[in-house]
Amino acid sequence: MAEVFETLDKLNDHLATHDWLVGNTLTEADIRLFPTLARFDVAYHYAFKCNLRRLADYPNLWAYARRMYHLPGVADTVRFDIYKAGYFSPSELRNPLGIVPAGPVIDWSE
Repeated sequence: MAEVFETLDKLNDHLATHDWLVGNTLTEADIRLFPTLARFDVAYHYAFKCNLRRLADYPNLWAYARRMYHLPGVADTVRFDIYKAGYFSPSELRNPLGIVPAGPVIDWSE
């Protein structure tokens, strides 16, 4: 678990001085990271107990994720309700009662 947050710390530090992960333009690396960031607070925080910090607790990473979200066509592909339903589907080991959390409510429009 510590490795997850160490990586988020490194990404946050990198994004303090860079707009993108690699070079000066959007690359496949950015596109591949975005789904993980979009799912982090609504699913991974609870399902995988990655609850040390929220994405919003990383100011540079949070700004980066929202900038990606606002690129043309990206927001239309993001379905927080489906992420939650998928990660909290009934599972004997993971979620025996099939309870889907109501929150968090996160404003990506900032």
